[in-house]
Amino acid sequence: MMQFIIPILIILGAVLFSLYRKSKKQNPLDKTASWPYGKAAQLLNPLEISFYQALSTHLHPGLLILVKVRIQNLVYVPPNGRLAERLEAKMRDKYLDFVICDAADFRPVCAVAFDDAVDPDKNAEDAPDMEKILDAAGLALFRYVPQYEYKQADFDTINALFTTGNF
Repeated sequence: MMQFIIPILIILGAVLFSLYRKSKKQNPLDKTASWPYGKAAQLLNPLEISFYQALSTHLHPGLLILVKVRIQNLVYVPPNGRLAERLEAKMRDKYLDFVICDAADFRPVCAVAFDDAVDPDKNAEDAPDMEKILDAAGLALFRYVPQYEYKQADFDTINALFTTGNF
């Protein structure tokens, strides 16, 4: 009988410890009946919408326009580098306004930064890192500022990049 008491106590202790850990992991938000999220009125501001429409009109039909893409979804850091964590931190919480892809296979052709001055501090702060990251990854970055009207010539460089296959 004594030989069974120790294993039973160990099992009972493990079960109690497991239940204790599980109760500690509960997030207080899980107990909230409803979360106070709200849907944004629109994904793009009016200047970005105007620019998106210009891109849609003037880009080669074989191109696809993606909006507000996290840079971490586009660029990666090889995991074996000794600076990998620091390099990944440089990308954290950064996004590109527009990414232009080959519509056939979603290969990135280039990135577009739209400097609409809605958040000028963000652009000034992120610009040098963004340029270094994309340059290192071999992805062209084009910068545009809002204009009253866009012309085909404004996007010829992107179209040429795609049609020549140099991306």
